[in-house]
Amino acid sequence: MDSFVANAHRCFDFLVEEYGFTRGGEHRLLPELGDSDKSVRYDAPHLCVWVHLDPQDVSVLFFVKVHTSVLRPGGRCSFELQEVLRRTVPQALAKNAALDWQEESRTGFARSLQRHAKWLKEHCDALLRLDLKQLEEVAARA
Repeated sequence: MDSFVANAHRCFDFLVEEYGFTRGGEHRLLPELGDSDKSVRYDAPHLCVWVHLDPQDVSVLFFVKVHTSVLRPGGRCSFELQEVLRRTVPQALAKNAALDWQEESRTGFARSLQRHAKWLKEHCDALLRLDLKQLEEVAARA
């Protein structure tokens, strides 16, 4: 059985290979969101992607490290992948069957991680290329 972290690396290391993110290491910004046995962090100059296991499910969060005309200091700078998809590509989440929590925990959450990585690849390419417009749209609608 693979661990959550091993599965997360297998599913999300495309961020390193295809988009130039870094994984692991020291983090000056948001050090509390570092790697652990239940989380993996990927960094780019303007964005951090944090994949973690919370008590309910796998969660993928974006943390913006720069400020734009919409994303301002003191304002909102973190976004959950499913929220971003609900607001910008609602059909992406429409046909997803619930996963069995016990089965997921036994397999290191492999299917949940695969699902989230697929959503990220299919619907967030511009964001992963550091175009923050998709997050700005979510922040403006909130």
